[in-house]
Amino acid sequence: LSQRSRERIKLKLKERFNDNLEQGLVQIIEAPRSFYSQLVGLKRTFGDTQERMYWRSKQNMDYIFLFKYAEVLSEYYLQMEDDVLSVANYSGAIRQFIREKKSIPWIILEFSGWGFIGKLFRNSSLYHIARFLKLFYNDMPCDYLLWNYMRIMGQPQNTLRVPELFSHIGKQSSKLGT
Repeated sequence: LSQRSRERIKLKLKERFNDNLEQGLVQIIEAPRSFYSQLVGLKRTFGDTQERMYWRSKQNMDYIFLFKYAEVLSEYYLQMEDDVLSVANYSGAIRQFIREKKSIPWIILEFSGWGFIGKLFRNSSLYHIARFLKLFYNDMPCDYLLWNYMRIMGQPQNTLRVPELFSHIGKQSSKLGT
């Protein structure tokens, strides 16, 4: 985005969410361009085009940036997207599921089986997950990397809440390669 476009977006966000911004409930962040220096000359995998390789590798880097930013903000981090619907009282359902799973050594609780949507992380795990994504950011899409991380770390199998709390409503899906 151009500087002008970013400024326009910031103004719209301030108009709509000024109270939340002032209270610190909403934070606007932007990764420096230098953070994405490893997106040139990517090795192609999964038969993806160079454009798709760039997009999904950048997406992994975006998650790494978010994880590093969020790891000190709270006890948990919930990964959402801007094109999902939630069920009513999803936050209460999440708290209840955390209580139900307190006796198992979970790394990630899942509130959607779709891609990277609705994944709840312990903030204490974000550093290690970010390092794992960084190691393989070019090799696989983020949801594949996450599944591999969970398997390697011995994630219990029963950490997907059913019924799911979030559904994807967007017209484009990264899972479908569009």
